Amino acid sequence: MAQPLSEQSKAIVTATVPALEAHGGAIVAEMYTRLLADEDIKALFNQSHQQGDSSQHAALANAILAMPAISIIWARCGAWWSGSSTTCQPADQA
Repeated sequence: MAQPLSEQSKAIVTATVPALEAHGGAIVAEMYTRLLADEDIKALFNQSHQQGDSSQHAALANAILAMPAISIIWARCGAWWSGSSTTCQPADQA
């Protein structure tokens, strides 16, 4: 079973949220630019989903932005989700 995040890791993950909120779209756009520069990788992607204001790009940016919250929730509730009898505690009780 995965180990809980350390307090230092939680702080780092949480600290990424403002940058991801402000620049998530640009981060994803740059990632796709670099990724799709390789013709072999580019062939794996539907190019109609890579044009303009792509919903695929927005979905990835939103998923990346959600990861810090998911990581913190998992740190609090992971044992509960995996079937342990431990209950998930609110942030002020964790």
